[in-house]
Amino acid sequence: MKNSLKRFAVFLLTAVFLISGITVFAAPALTITAVNDSFLPLSSSYMPTRIGGEYFVPYAVFSSGGIGVRSSYDGGQQMLVLSSGGRSLTYLIAQGYVYDQNMRSYDTPAYSLNGQIYVPVRTVCSFFGLSYSLITSTSAQILRICSSSSVSDSSFLSTNKDRLAGLVVAY
Repeated sequence: MKNSLKRFAVFLLTAVFLISGITVFAAPALTITAVNDSFLPLSSSYMPTRIGGEYFVPYAVFSSGGIGVRSSYDGGQQMLVLSSGGRSLTYLIAQGYVYDQNMRSYDTPAYSLNGQIYVPVRTVCSFFGLSYSLITSTSAQILRICSSSSVSDSSFLSTNKDRLAGLVVAY
């Protein structure tokens, strides 16, 4: 009887530690997109998603916020072209292909989800010389895409603390 009581106590303490550890270290449920030094609206046109452990955003994210990427989408051919500075990435969504202006192919295709075309953040940022980061705060995560002219993540977060709180409350 004493051994079973000890085992139960150890099991209960282990469960409490595991549950509290998961709760303490769990990521916020909301991920907000920011481009350079501004948050994008909390709408399906700009909200990121994860597919296979990688972040994807609707292509409109790259053509907004003044980062210099233009987009052209042909719904009939399901073809998306992102371009900037004489360079282009062409996504053939239905076929799962992506290639640049020199016909070099890339591994991560675009996806059509809920009426939006999502492109891989890592691939697009790397190709066009942009950076991205995932900033975790207590209330939300921020997927931030930047050109070279933006402030640091810590400055961005401290400057926009009240704006972030307002966005989370509004959501």
